[in-house]
Amino acid sequence: MIIGCFWWDNASPPGASSMFATNCDRLELSVGGRPWLTVVPDAKGFGHLRYPPAFADLSGANAAAGTPAGSGLPDLRIDGYLGTRLAATAQMTADTSRDLLSLAVADAAIAADGSDATAVTVRVTDAYGNHRPGTAGDVTLTLAGAATLIAANPFPLAALGGVGGGFIRSQPGKAGRVTLTATHPALGEASVGLTVT
Repeated sequence: MIIGCFWWDNASPPGASSMFATNCDRLELSVGGRPWLTVVPDAKGFGHLRYPPAFADLSGANAAAGTPAGSGLPDLRIDGYLGTRLAATAQMTADTSRDLLSLAVADAAIAADGSDATAVTVRVTDAYGNHRPGTAGDVTLTLAGAATLIAANPFPLAALGGVGGGFIRSQPGKAGRVTLTATHPALGEASVGLTVT
């Protein structure tokens, strides 16, 4: 497992003490397709933890990738190894033109009793599925089917850190397929379905 505890973002690039939460023995970082850094968990500073975090200075990404400073961060790839075996890979991009609108429900089915509900999450992600905060514009939600949407609609994405949500609640005795669609002026649409039984 590898989790970068920072945003790979041109507006506020990560700096000298960027943290990775990982249970790998070492991390091999590449930028723009070029090998860059090897980092290992900080067992000395965090020896009380079973899996200490790893830290890296990510401020030199453009130079390492051979791209001019200020031209935007190249894609970051992190390969995590257990011994010599590649165990996990994570990727991040600062290219917001490839961002996606993501929509998910916590449950694939709810009961048609009028009180059962499931959580809905709408977020902006980069091309690799990492959360992207600060995207401007409103998200509008449209529900089709026998259920009730409980959410602010529309909601301002930037004010909520690039993520919002609500609930879909069943209606008494009404079963069938329900579809929720989220629409954003720049990111387009995302849809998700569930069954009311």
